[in-house]
Order: sequence, then C-alpha cells, then structure tokens
Amino acid sequence: MIAALPAFAAPSALIGYWDFNDASNATTATDSVKGNKGSFRGATAYSADAGGASGAAGDRAVDFGTAAGTTYIRVDNGAFLNLAG
Repeated sequence: MIAALPAFAAPSALIGYWDFNDASNATTATDSVKGNKGSFRGATAYSADAGGASGAAGDRAVDFGTAAGTTYIRVDNGAFLNLAG
C-alpha cells in the first residue's frame, strides 16, 4: 500500500520555521520566516552533526534532555504563535 504524504503549507502561509541544522550559536535558533530568535532554556542543546532524523552530515536535531518541564525553547517575540485568538 502506498500512502500519500500530507501537503505542506505554502511558504506564504508559514508563520515560523526553525531549521535547527545551523548550530553556529549553541544557545539560540533563528526562524527563517520572520527572523524570530528562540533561546534554549535548561538542558536544551543541538545534537551532534548527523544526529538528525536522516543521519546525514549537516542534519541536526534539538535534544530537550530528560528533565520534565525545565527544558524548552523560548521565543520572546512569540505572540504571533498564539493563533487561538
């Protein structure tokens, strides 16, 4: 059985996109749509190179560790993320 993948939103519909592959700043990630920075809190950190889902060089992920509720990424200018109204 072959299943179709869901369509992604058109780029103009994106409200934020953090790529997490650019680990040049070990404590922040920058959204490529509006430039909003997310600051890593607690034990949040980038994975090692090739630590992302594909395992390919240049593919990273974010590791939130195991401490519940104390590791996260804070977007200071994040009001735009509250779409509930």
